[in-house]
This record gives sequence, C-alpha cells and structure tokens, in this order.
Amino acid sequence: MDTQDNFAILAPLIQLSFAAVFYWLQRTGIDSAWRWGLAYGLSALAALLYLPPFDPAIQTVLSDACYLVAYSMFGEAILARHNQSLRRVIRTIVLLAFLGLDLIAVMVFDSLALSVLAIDMGVGVLLAFGLLAWRHMRSSVDITLGLCALLSVAVNLLSAITYGLVFPAQVEVAQLFGSEYAYLMQLTGSVFGIWFGLSALATYSLDVMAKYREAADRDPLSGLLNRRGFDAATKSLIEKRQRGALLTVDIDHFKQINDRYGHDAGDLVLVGLADILRSTLPDKAIIARFGGEEFVVVVPQASLSEGGALAHAIRVTCAGHDWRPAGIDRQVTVCLGVSEAGLDEETWRPAFNRADAALYAAKEAGRNQVMFARNDRLQSISRSAA
Repeated sequence: MDTQDNFAILAPLIQLSFAAVFYWLQRTGIDSAWRWGLAYGLSALAALLYLPPFDPAIQTVLSDACYLVAYSMFGEAILARHNQSLRRVIRTIVLLAFLGLDLIAVMVFDSLALSVLAIDMGVGVLLAFGLLAWRHMRSSVDITLGLCALLSVAVNLLSAITYGLVFPAQVEVAQLFGSEYAYLMQLTGSVFGIWFGLSALATYSLDVMAKYREAADRDPLSGLLNRRGFDAATKSLIEKRQRGALLTVDIDHFKQINDRYGHDAGDLVLVGLADILRSTLPDKAIIARFGGEEFVVVVPQASLSEGGALAHAIRVTCAGHDWRPAGIDRQVTVCLGVSEAGLDEETWRPAFNRADAALYAAKEAGRNQVMFARNDRLQSISRSAA
C-alpha cells in the first residue's frame, strides 16, 4: 500500500473518530454537538467514496454532495456556537447551486476541471458562512477555531482556482481517483480534520469548565452569587482600589415565615427578594446571597448617600410587595445596613463589618429600617415611606 492509499484510509478514519466523539457528546447532553458529528460523518463518507470506484461519475457526485453538506454543517456549527442566524435558506440555495454545477460538470461534460472548480469553490463558500460570527469570537480557543475555518476556506478556494483552471479540459472524472488533487485533498482533509476537531472539542471543554465555574459561584435557589462568587467578582474592584457602597440586607423575622407558612413559602420569599434586588439596583451592582436570609450588595463607585438611597428603595419595594402569590398574607420587610469602602482599604471586609453592624442596629431599633455606618457612627433612615 503506497502513501496515497494510506491517506485514502487515514482521512475517513480520523473523521469517523471525531464523528463518534461528537455523537457521544450529544448523548451526554451537549445538544449542539450533533452538527459537528454530522459534518464529520458526512466528510468520512465523502472520503470513502473516493476508494476504488464502481461508477466514477455517480460516486463523484455522491462524494461531492456529502462534502458540500458536511462543510455547510461545519459553518452552521460555528454560527450556532455564537448564537448567530444560521441562514439555512440562503446556505441551501448556495449548496444546491454548486451541486447543480457539479452535476453538469460530471454528467454532461465529464470534466474533472469543472467538477473541482465547482466543489472546492462551494465548500469554501459554505464554510465561509461560519466566519460571519468572527466578531463574536472572544476566547483564544474560539479564535483558533475561526482561524482554522479561515485557512480552510483559503485552501479550498486556492485549490479551486489552481486545479480547476490547470486540469486539462479533456481529463475525465475517472482519473480523479489517482490524481495529485485527490492525494492533496486527502492530506489536507486529514490535517484540517484534526485541527477542526481539536479546536471544536476545546470550545466544548471551555464551555463545560465555565458552566461548572458558574455553578460553583452561584446560589442555586436565588441565582445570585454566593460568597465564593462574591469574592471573585469584587477581586478586580479591590485591585483597582475602587470606592463603592456596600449594603447588607436581612429579612425580618424570616424564621417566623418558615414556621408559619412553610419552607417552600420561605424559599419563594428569598427568590422574590433576589428579584427585587436585581430590578432595583443598577446593572453594575454585585449582588450575592451569603446564606440563609442574608444578602450582600456592592455598588461600585457609589457614595454612601447613593447607597442609602438604593437601600431605601429596596426597603420600600419589599414592604409594598404583594407576597400572596407565595402563599403569604402578611407584609414582608427587610433591614439594611449601608457603609462605604474607601480608596485606602485593601479589602471589602472592613466595609462589610461596618454595614453588618449597622444592619443589626436597624434590627434592634425596630426592624424595617435602613441604617448608615458613617464615620464609625450609626445613623438611621426614616421609615415613613414604608
């Protein structure tokens, strides 16, 4: 078996291996993996159809059709990853147009040159649709995948021009299977198959790691950050020495809610308060549930008075909220402590301790209150708007 025969077998084996891996990923719950699996499966079938032919013309058309659909799916997989429009209608029109040109080249003119020109051009154009998501590629892995696609597009278009225009018009399709073109396609197919596959698998690995990291940083009930996520989110603020307001929030008499209405109702109160915090606070706010009924908020670049205004809005909104859908026929109130982290502080811990002391002072003062921690002194806000 010579080198060309080795590549004729190697290319589909590589592609079938990746198809199997992506099929397994699909079975494990990664819904988008089927596109890659289908693309690799069709690429393998297309390569296998280049093995010693029974009817060269029919096998060529079938192989070319598989390649066109495969590369269309490669482009769709990249678009889908970045939540871009799949453009299936226009992609289908392009695919059918190039397949039609290939049919004419093979069945009417029996021309290898025209067939190569049509298919390589079609493959390059169909894969190029994936490059429409280029500006959304942020991570190094996604950029690598995009560069693989870009290089593959360039190689296919160059191949179309080189072989499509260089092959003599009288060369027959049957000669394709022993040509240098077939050898080059098998070689580049193996190389790009590995690059594409490894890059695509790396993107899924990146997604899985991000998913688990997100889960580790989030409170599963409220969807807010947990203590670990809070520390990670505020790390950059500390490094930049940004000032800001820190709020601590605690639900008044939460144990009584659980005892009287049940823990399910208590959970709904926690979720409801999380929604109030998200809707009341600015987008830049870092919101976390520290456990139980205690929440902590950091509003970067906010002054103490701005933090107090936000705390007052939270208190009023919670007190006026209709909790009957949660099965609670009484008012639910909160206490809040507000402090400010100065530029000279190397951690949010002193600001948290001051806000926490203000929070407990608000509870001792009768609850449903906001208390400032100002210059190591505590100052209450009026409850008149409750």
